[in-house]
Amino acid sequence: METFCASMVKYKVHKGRTGLSRFSTEESDTMKALKDLKSKGVEVNLGMPYEMWQLPSAEITVLKQDCERILALHEDFLEEWFLTKSNDPLEVLLCRRRFLRTGEDDCIFNEYRNHDL
Repeated sequence: METFCASMVKYKVHKGRTGLSRFSTEESDTMKALKDLKSKGVEVNLGMPYEMWQLPSAEITVLKQDCERILALHEDFLEEWFLTKSNDPLEVLLCRRRFLRTGEDDCIFNEYRNHDL
């Protein structure tokens, strides 16, 4: 579990998308275009050095910190889920039962819609 939250920094925010698709490991079309322009010799000024373009955004840094906080707060629950070999997907148990209000799960649970809890 120690490496799970660290893997969040691989994600990038896609501002033109909604829901969970906003977060993806693939580079945004905008960033691809900017890098392509730079490789062709066009001066691109984003207000930060080129070396910082690949660093995780503030949103991703917060996502990682929130992940670490959730793991710390729910460590016992996660351990119990793992050790009892529950058939319920962890996403369903954590989000639907612990975090989301009734009716807020549309963005996450399309594939689990018929899962009986």
